[in-house]
Amino acid sequence: MDLRRERLKSVGLWIALVGVTALMAETLWRNWDADRQAHRPTAYKYGYIDSTGQFMVPPQFDLAGDFSEGLAPVRIGFETGYIDREGNLVIPARFESAGSFSNGLAAAQMDGLVGYIDRTGTFVIPPRFFPAGVFSQGLAPVAVHGAYGYIDRNGEFVIPAKYDRAYPFSEDLAVVTLNGSAGFIDRSGEVVIPFAYEACLPFQQGFAFVCLGGKWGVVAKTGLIAQEPRFDEVALGADGIAAVRMGEKWGFAKSDGTPVGEVEFSRAQAFSEGLAPAASNGRYGYIDQHGAWAISPRFHRTFAFHDGLARVRVARDEERR
Repeated sequence: MDLRRERLKSVGLWIALVGVTALMAETLWRNWDADRQAHRPTAYKYGYIDSTGQFMVPPQFDLAGDFSEGLAPVRIGFETGYIDREGNLVIPARFESAGSFSNGLAAAQMDGLVGYIDRTGTFVIPPRFFPAGVFSQGLAPVAVHGAYGYIDRNGEFVIPAKYDRAYPFSEDLAVVTLNGSAGFIDRSGEVVIPFAYEACLPFQQGFAFVCLGGKWGVVAKTGLIAQEPRFDEVALGADGIAAVRMGEKWGFAKSDGTPVGEVEFSRAQAFSEGLAPAASNGRYGYIDQHGAWAISPRFHRTFAFHDGLARVRVARDEERR
């Protein structure tokens, strides 16, 4: 097995968690399912803070997802439901796992298969996929029998299930992989950037990060290289500034690969709503776009802001500190 390629596939899956809008990824489903089936409690609790670092929803959930369209998926015990911004449970916790809302629909899993629910918690596309991603630009990537394609809001395939992996559309293009290589297709399913890369991330502001030879560079929509591969790892955000790793340290870069500031953090994620999760001495907080700490590093883990709130993780013995 090519361990580097397997690791790059994992990086590709992670775009569904830290990418532009997506939450629900196969790895998250498997982790949630593993805990639920093993009946083991998690060692941490999740809550939500505002941009000042104050808890708006106290840490109380075993797992939690990002807010989107006013709702966030949370796990209570071994099932998943949805809360509103005040922390009220508005869709009962009855799903095995569930993702963020997008285009009015959210992926939710029952009996090992994934379908799509509306804001009342009713399945409008019955569970028959695994895994499945968020709707973006009217289409969602889903898999049947291990092959990935795209469905419309009626649940009908508009791009056949024939890929090894498929990810949500962004700027009219989507990352897909075939025979171990990644490229981009358009909404008709036509290949517009050939399968020439080890991994790719979605387009933002006309550019996309791509991996070649174990390093990440940038391509334009023409397929031409805009930035030669130089980064060891990349994480996208919603503000057009990505977190990039060079060696053991993290910094930031624009969507075209131009560095922003110094590479100085032990761990960082991309900017969203003007703030980026970052770590110092094993604790996580948030920095502003000048690199200054806006929320001091005091959490076990932090995640991107969405709809004015960010989920954070604390250890069980820190819940009430």
